[in-house]
Amino acid sequence: MGLFSPKKKDEPRVLSHLPEFPRLSEEPKFPTYEPQFKQLPEEKEVDIPVRKPVFSPRSIDMESSRPTTIEEKPLFVKIDRYKEALSSINDIKNKLKEIESILSKLEEIKSEEDKELATWRDNIDTIKEKLISVDKRLFEV
Repeated sequence: MGLFSPKKKDEPRVLSHLPEFPRLSEEPKFPTYEPQFKQLPEEKEVDIPVRKPVFSPRSIDMESSRPTTIEEKPLFVKIDRYKEALSSINDIKNKLKEIESILSKLEEIKSEEDKELATWRDNIDTIKEKLISVDKRLFEV
């Protein structure tokens, strides 16, 4: 019989190549699970250090003129990340300087271009005036 040919309904299915499995008289008993905790433990909040401002108007002591902070907590930063941040800031500063120089050059080029266009406009106006005067003189005669 081929893979895609219709099945023959007359032939009974015989599975003679499979062995007969033994039958169990009782169902097996599985161990049951009993939770060890009656109640789930409460989740603990993790304090993340936050950088507080050193000086705030509310933290000034009236008797002394030095500012006092409400709460001081240290801020810890990994040295690798600190160095990466410093190098990124320096890169940004260098890019900003480069952008400023490019913008100033573009402004200079634009001002020169405007001057050139103004001189061209003036030249075209003088040429128009000369053509009008020549036209008038030719038709007078």
